[in-house]
Amino acid sequence: MKLTKIEGKIIQECDFGNDTAKIVFTDGTILEFEMCLEGDPPLINVFLTKPGEERKLY
Repeated sequence: MKLTKIEGKIIQECDFGNDTAKIVFTDGTILEFEMCLEGDPPLINVFLTKPGEERKLY
């Protein structure tokens, strides 16, 4: 699967840490990024949670 864009969403809140980032949209959609340092090369996991649905890894 490829996550290309999220249309019609307005960002409500952004939270960035050393190895994570979380973006919350006004409709309740959550987009999260987590750095996975155990691989070579390191990977970034991308999670999308839509209102009323389970968290999905892309």
